[in-house]
Amino acid sequence: MRVVQAKSAIVDADIQKEFARQREHLEKSVASLKKKLTKDSDIHRSDNVRIMQVDYIYVITSYVSSFFSGFN
Repeated sequence: MRVVQAKSAIVDADIQKEFARQREHLEKSVASLKKKLTKDSDIHRSDNVRIMQVDYIYVITSYVSSFFSGFN
């Protein structure tokens, strides 16, 4: 009976170690993905700002062009 309990305790300890190892791996993966998401979000945001600035310049240029073409 004691041999079975000893083996069971060893198996339980192995299971706990494996669980802890997997948990640590998943926590690192989540941290890495959060970091990548933040970086990608910043890049996306800056791209959108740049596109809006260029669009604004096109709109203003078009407006000014059409305004001054009325004087011809």
